Amino acid sequence: MSSAGARTSGQHPSTKVARVIAAASNTIVRHGVRHMLVGCPLVSLVAEVRVGGQVRDTVLAVRPDLLIVDLEMLGPRHDEIVLKLGELTTVVALARERDRTTTAARTLFHGDFTREDFLRAVVAASRRGIAAAADRPPPVRTEPARSALPRSTAMPPASRLLSRREAEVMSYIARGLRNQDIAASLNLTEKTVKNHINRIFAKLQVDTRTQAIVLWLRPGE
Repeated sequence: MSSAGARTSGQHPSTKVARVIAAASNTIVRHGVRHMLVGCPLVSLVAEVRVGGQVRDTVLAVRPDLLIVDLEMLGPRHDEIVLKLGELTTVVALARERDRTTTAARTLFHGDFTREDFLRAVVAASRRGIAAAADRPPPVRTEPARSALPRSTAMPPASRLLSRREAEVMSYIARGLRNQDIAASLNLTEKTVKNHINRIFAKLQVDTRTQAIVLWLRPGE
């Protein structure tokens, strides 16, 4: 739905800001991707994923124009997983030396590229992702995907349900930060952050961070 909403906004594909998800279990890799994307006006990092098993669900929920994924988090079956993810969105893979046999369509190898190389690859891939999204059919929801969401589909945008502080905490959750990182960023104790998260979950009627992120990133209806 998010990509469809963007397509009806009247923006030409060449000027539309690409919505990007970064997926990496390694904190340094994830922070590196975030840092390299800062200041690039053609892409917007809308979500981060730290657990390999949550990548597909997050892609289905957010419908990004591009997924940047570190192959290490996907395990030995990364080729098969990347191929399946490629049916949902455009993928740029980050790989190490031992992953050089990858069949991912666009792969950058750690240590072999500069920030300029990275941005050039990401922008080019995101343009292809935007163009592909225009022809990609709406996702077919499977039963597990539906059950991962709250029962009510008429829920207003998540930001309207939360206090200003809860919304701040939720914005950091959507970026993939841990409780201790959120606490440091907002000058709070971890216990206070946990209390905010418990209230966020109660207000959004969710049980996990992934479910909360789905609602947080869902456009207004």
